[in-house]
Amino acid sequence: TGGHWDPTFACGPASDFSGTTCTGLMYDQSYSTRCTTNSTNGCEYGDISGKVGTIEIKTGTQEFIDSFIQTPVKKFYEDLSIVLHCGGAPRVACANFH
Repeated sequence: TGGHWDPTFACGPASDFSGTTCTGLMYDQSYSTRCTTNSTNGCEYGDISGKVGTIEIKTGTQEFIDSFIQTPVKKFYEDLSIVLHCGGAPRVACANFH
């Protein structure tokens, strides 16, 4: 997988623009300050943990609501995937949108 999809240039540390466009943007606060569960406007588009907090591992189904993401349009999301990290560790699981 590549960097995090970041069409709004929130510029988190794994943004797909981290080595290009983001280097020229001058934010007053760090990404971890701009992207919190209380201040989600500064989050990368798909940063679910930044928006809803840490996901607890449980048995059964879990649902997370992201009030800022657009309703999925199949054509738009067909080349994207969801990637799970374990804390600050590398990617541990991923899946394509269907």
